[in-house]
Amino acid sequence: MRLSEVVVSQRRAGVSKPQPRLGATAVDPVDLRTFAAWSGSDLPDAGSAGSDGSEDAWRIVDHLLVEGVSTDSRTTARGDVFFALSGPRHDGHLHLDAAFDRGAVAAVVAGERIAALRDRNPGRVLLAADSPLDALGSLARAWRRESGARVVAVTGSCGKTTTKDMIATALRAAGKRCVAAPRSFNNNVGLPLTLLSLASDDEVAVVELGTSAPGEIAALAAIARPDVAVLTCIGESHLQHLGSAEGVLAEKMSIVDHLRPDGLRTVVVNGDDPRLAGAASRLAVRAGGPRVTTVGRASDDPRDDDHDVRARVDSAGWDGVSFQILPDGARVRLSCPGGRHLVSNALLAVGALGALGIDTEVAAAGLAGFEPPEGRFRLHRAGGVVLVDDTYNANPTSVRAALEAVSELAGRRLVLVLGDMRELGACSAERHREVGRAAAALQPLRLVAVGPLAREIASGARDAGLPIDRIEVADDPLDAADAIVDDLRSGDVVLFKASRVVALERAVARVERLLERRPVPRPAPRRATPGFGAAVMTLSMLRTHRPTQDDDPDEPDDTTEREPSGRATAFQTAEG
Repeated sequence: MRLSEVVVSQRRAGVSKPQPRLGATAVDPVDLRTFAAWSGSDLPDAGSAGSDGSEDAWRIVDHLLVEGVSTDSRTTARGDVFFALSGPRHDGHLHLDAAFDRGAVAAVVAGERIAALRDRNPGRVLLAADSPLDALGSLARAWRRESGARVVAVTGSCGKTTTKDMIATALRAAGKRCVAAPRSFNNNVGLPLTLLSLASDDEVAVVELGTSAPGEIAALAAIARPDVAVLTCIGESHLQHLGSAEGVLAEKMSIVDHLRPDGLRTVVVNGDDPRLAGAASRLAVRAGGPRVTTVGRASDDPRDDDHDVRARVDSAGWDGVSFQILPDGARVRLSCPGGRHLVSNALLAVGALGALGIDTEVAAAGLAGFEPPEGRFRLHRAGGVVLVDDTYNANPTSVRAALEAVSELAGRRLVLVLGDMRELGACSAERHREVGRAAAALQPLRLVAVGPLAREIASGARDAGLPIDRIEVADDPLDAADAIVDDLRSGDVVLFKASRVVALERAVARVERLLERRPVPRPAPRRATPGFGAAVMTLSMLRTHRPTQDDDPDEPDDTTEREPSGRATAFQTAEG
């Protein structure tokens, strides 16, 4: 059975897709037997009665229609099949009652527990699988196979979500029916949910693939089977398990081995990244290899322009970025800031749309409607102060990119709030010190390091010559906010950047609230600190790639405010 045509007629009648739910998605209606076959799970049989003698669940199987998939009992809806996933901190099997109470028609559970679960859930339809998580992936793989949509998959150390959202924005502006991963749904739960949201009349799915250990990209790509693979950059991310930048490259490039054999088989890479440029060259000469498109900045010397899609930047500032796409000559105006690094993401989007047969002019026009996702170099303005929220995640590459971006845009007093970067393994301390040295090159008015690992950032900044009285450490995000807010003046710029687990967005929210409550402060001098211009000239030491970080650890939802604890301390006190 192919995907139902029911939704097509609904769309033509003006019925829109249901709104996405956290940990769940509506799907085109499909009968339960087909659903079970696609997921590789076993239906109940005539011997599956509960101990209380209730009606056998198998008797109703042929009458059930699946209309959604859920991995979260709190957002399960009528018609869903609930997948009882288990992990270090949760066990979905403990929430079957809640899922069925909310309208689930069936649940996929671990086969080793099926007997006891059926005994405790008489009359309920339980499908047995060796692993409910693997069953979710199998279902998504079959769903993608049955769909007629093209799939664009984005991976890389940084910039995945921004690039993915740019591609989706331009596709929709071009009139394409497009499904895109909400937030950063780039793991073995989020990717299947995104693919399962494909309806039979959708034309393109844009997904992102994340990793923290070897083999994860290959496993996700085997589910997605992309027509177009987009690689943003290779940096120092997840070194704890991937070992080195070369290990990161090998992991990310494994996506190429899982391109859809009868699809477009196109790889779009950031040619300004040396490692990706080398990998692209090797792919281009591989017998039977994919089509390769490289994108990058235009060189001042046309003889050095060897990228297929190039950009010449006209201007970059707090009000946006303008550039020309070569060789076509189309012009793009992005109304969001982000420094010149944002151009790399946009070029990758243009390359991906080109692989889908969309004209450069159309792609350029579509990009004008792009807005950055939450936590990705997104601006908040309060009390005349610019708060740069780049808090979604961080690794050394993305932090250096963010520092370069604010240095390109600033020209005013700069405050840096930088937190822990996780999963860096044995080199963690040195990588944090390197970031501290890079931060010191900007000569910020204040550097606040948040978290136990971030103390090494403070150490690196001190060793690089940033005066001690400009460096502080804070125990948590709210302490960091309290440490800086009284000194902020109209015209100041504050960059917030850390790994997801730090929840540094809480500092952004607190500073914004406190600034909005106080009287309008006096303007700060446009030139913040002695030698700021000279500091910008030393940014070659950052050796950065430009996209910003987008990975997908769990998102905390605690944004509550509390009274200041006074635990932010001057760096020399913490050291002493």
